[in-house]
Amino acid sequence: MGLKQEDEYPVFPATEVRPAHSKILNAVISDGNWYRKQAEYVFTYVRELRRYFHNNPEQVMEERGTSEKICEELEKLQIPYTIIPPYGVVGIIEGEMPGRTAALRADMDALPIQELGNPPYKSKNDGCMHACGHDAHMAMLLGAAKILSGHREKLCGNVKLIFQQAEEIGAGALIMLRAGVLDDCSAIFGLHQSAEYPTGSFFMDEKDFTAANVIFKVKVSGGGGHGSQPQLSVDPVVAASAMIQSLQTLVSRETDPEEMAVVTVGYINSSTSRCNIITEEVEFGGTIRYRKTELCEVFEHSFYRVLRNIGAAYRVEVGIEYHNVCVPVYNDPVLADFTRQVLESLAGKEQVSDRMKTAAAEDFAFYQQQLPGMYFFMGSGDAEHTKPLHNPYYDINEDALIEGTAAYSKLAADYLLSTKEQDYEPEGKRFVGKS
Repeated sequence: MGLKQEDEYPVFPATEVRPAHSKILNAVISDGNWYRKQAEYVFTYVRELRRYFHNNPEQVMEERGTSEKICEELEKLQIPYTIIPPYGVVGIIEGEMPGRTAALRADMDALPIQELGNPPYKSKNDGCMHACGHDAHMAMLLGAAKILSGHREKLCGNVKLIFQQAEEIGAGALIMLRAGVLDDCSAIFGLHQSAEYPTGSFFMDEKDFTAANVIFKVKVSGGGGHGSQPQLSVDPVVAASAMIQSLQTLVSRETDPEEMAVVTVGYINSSTSRCNIITEEVEFGGTIRYRKTELCEVFEHSFYRVLRNIGAAYRVEVGIEYHNVCVPVYNDPVLADFTRQVLESLAGKEQVSDRMKTAAAEDFAFYQQQLPGMYFFMGSGDAEHTKPLHNPYYDINEDALIEGTAAYSKLAADYLLSTKEQDYEPEGKRFVGKS
């Protein structure tokens, strides 16, 4: 099943009023040691799952085997589930006491990267690798499912387990939303591990946490010729080079220095690879990141202006694809404060930083446009595991699986316990529903 164009490159408004969570009147932060011990107890199970997923990665919208494995594990745990076509999976754990429904989310897709490291669980699929740690996310959520389903007496309500496809292109969350998976939920929590930070540490912030994400592709067409006679051709390489250089001025000369913004060209290709040929066409593409949503229209207008004017100056034709993929993740302040307390009870205050922002982008942000949500980072690195996300040598310290499993479990259980007595309807909640 393929994606619709609006799924692959969603359109979002420049400003967005997000749902707000009512004040949690009686936050109940349970014993962190109990959840840590439970996470340690299921560690072998979680590690085996993480290694299975790492060994069998599947790219965007090809996550069939991954989905089947998740369903298999949920069946073993006697957790009912629904498949959200093509490959998303949603499980539900019903607690023994009535209450709300809290959602926990993990992403499933791998990246088109050839793994260059050599762990015993190295990817067996050429050109495909879990270099963003989604293997760990799925394994930790299944570990949390094992803990929570075995202790339903601790749940004052239900826990919805969302295994989401297609995060890397910013489309999977929209597929889930259009299937109505959050319509009965009052809050959603998600996490992302990174080996750039030490195992046992957590990083978060309230309000805007990640960046918006723009994906662009530019085709520059000229007139080919011999390398010795450039005067008889129209050289798209020179024009494309000028464009790439000038795009950096969108940040350095058109954006307030106090605002976070990044323009990165990730690739450039020519229609020929011969050194004595002036090519007919050059293509380059990349991403733009910014945190302030008001910059959406500013960047798009400036992007087209710069490229079209340079194209005219160099006598080339310019084809532009410019797609707004993700809005910034916006962490509800009430849930941010609650999450900080939960994580501190697990890891200690010194291990939780609540003043961190990132230029990464996440389609988790679309969930937060429907209901209040909280997204945070956790460390998975050590002296031997330091590579950044999307690196062909990326790997993690697997002890971090204990931290994430405990965090998933405790966030859901403590949230349901803390809100069981409150009447609740988030201000501004939007029901996307099926389409």
